Amino acid sequence: MLDWLPKAAREMREDAGRRTVHIAAPADLDVSTVNRFENGLTIPQHLDKLIAAYASEIEIEPIEIWQYALALWENST
Repeated sequence: MLDWLPKAAREMREDAGRRTVHIAAPADLDVSTVNRFENGLTIPQHLDKLIAAYASEIEIEPIEIWQYALALWENST
C-alpha cells in the first residue's frame, strides 16, 4: 500500500496545479524530501505531517489521499 501513496499524492498535487515547493514549505521539509517521496525512493519519517501538507495545499482531507492510494492499489491487482 505504501508503494501507491507517493503516486496518489503526486497525481493529486499535479491535478491541483501545485508544485512540490508548495508541499514542502508548510511541512517544513526540503523540496528534495518531497521529490524523493513522490519518486518512491523514501518514506519520510514524519509521513503524517507530509500527507497533511498535501491535503492542506490541495484543500482536501488527508484520508482522501490514503483512499486514492488504496483505489490505485486495488485497480492494479
